[in-house]
Amino acid sequence: MKKTTVLILAAVLAAQAAFYYSKSHAEVIPATPPWAEFPQQIGRWRAVAEIPVDEVVLEELRPDDYMSRTYTREGGTTALNVFIGYFNTQRTGRAPHSPRNCLPGAGWEPMWSESIKIPIPEHGDLNVTQFLVQKNRSKLAVLYWYQSAGWAAGNEYLAQFYAIPELLSHGRTDVALVRVIVPASAEKDSGGFATAIEFTKILYPLVKAHIPPA
Repeated sequence: MKKTTVLILAAVLAAQAAFYYSKSHAEVIPATPPWAEFPQQIGRWRAVAEIPVDEVVLEELRPDDYMSRTYTREGGTTALNVFIGYFNTQRTGRAPHSPRNCLPGAGWEPMWSESIKIPIPEHGDLNVTQFLVQKNRSKLAVLYWYQSAGWAAGNEYLAQFYAIPELLSHGRTDVALVRVIVPASAEKDSGGFATAIEFTKILYPLVKAHIPPA
């Protein structure tokens, strides 16, 4: 990570922390439904397995709730994994980790990453980060974003910026990390990323609807 980026992020996090802990009024903790109740059927995709998350990983992430599932497309063999980690407050110092940091920690080597915009019908453009990781001969196409009641951000830096206005306006700091993983067969596997993007178009409205409005 470039030194300038590190300095900017450090300044943002310091300002954010000072702001969180200096707010005098009580924070609003929304009554978010359990993520276990998230739809099993998403368009033509159906959940086929709940994937347990390693206890070490959970201890590191410390989400208040999460969902980890494998979905398969009807009439096909394509499968993908969806992980949603939800934090009902960031005032305690807990916040979503970037998948770009977590996956390398599990032995996956990052190959490249980029930010893209996905047009979501009736919702406008969704900014996400997509990247490729590799372990031995296996490759994964990964796509993720951060979601709250009032905003969506494609990377952790924007998520930190957006969190402060949300606290000012509605007294909330809850946020979800949404990650979609599809097996990839090549470094520039357009099919793997195309699948992740098309799935995200129908996943995003459901994630947004699951979080109570501000």
